[in-house]
Order: sequence, then structure tokens, then C-alpha cells
Amino acid sequence: MRELIERIGARFSRGTIRYAMFASFTVSALLAILLTGVTLYARFSTQLDDTIEGENQMLVEQVNQSLATYLRDMIRLSDSIYYNVVKNTDLDEHSVSEEMRLLYNTYSDYVENMVLFTGDGEVVATAPAAKLRSGVDVRGTP
Repeated sequence: MRELIERIGARFSRGTIRYAMFASFTVSALLAILLTGVTLYARFSTQLDDTIEGENQMLVEQVNQSLATYLRDMIRLSDSIYYNVVKNTDLDEHSVSEEMRLLYNTYSDYVENMVLFTGDGEVVATAPAAKLRSGVDVRGTP
């Protein structure tokens, strides 16, 4: 390495003014290009990080909004079942099943099926028609 530096130094000392100017302009241009490249990289890297952070924040807000909407719809469905089906009917199986079917058709994008149980865990109505797995005790399930 030291030998290489000595050869370069000897070349500069013996070279012409033309060679010295060429070498100094070349080194200056390379330094300018390098400095510009580093500056642009730092600037664009910062902008990219800010953009990604902003987009991630927007995505989190959208997911939050979607979950809030879903939760509101589930609360409405639960309230509808309670007030429109359970409270307003005399638990006639046919009328309860019809009300449940209508609610299921309204909320079918959000739920797979709906089942109304008695306090003892017996099925009153389902929408759409489904069978309960044997051995399942729904009384202890929230």
C-alpha cells in the first residue's frame, strides 16, 4: 500500500500541469458526485420512511374503523335479536324462526349462523337451519 502511495506521489511530482489539472478535476468531480449521491440517498431515505410511516398509520386507522363498524353491527344484531325476537314474541317457535331468518338475511355478511338458546341450553331457533354438535354445553359459553 505504501509503495502504491509513493508511486502516485512520484507521478504527480513529475507530471505536467495538464496532468495535475486533469487529476484534480477528476477528484473534484468524483467527490461532488459522491457528496450528491450521499445527500440524495439520505433525503430520499428519510422521505420514504416518512411515507411508509404515514401509510401504516392510515392502514391502522382503517382497520380500527372497520373493527369499530363490525362491532357496532354485532351490537345492533344482538339488540335486534333481544328486542325484536325475544321481547316482542311469545317464543312461538315459528315466529321466532321467521324473525331470526330475517335478521340473518340482513346480517349474513357478518355472521355464519345464529342460534337462540333457552336458559337451559336448549335450541329455540336457528338461522339458517343447523344442528348443534353433540356434547356441547352452551350454558358455560359466553
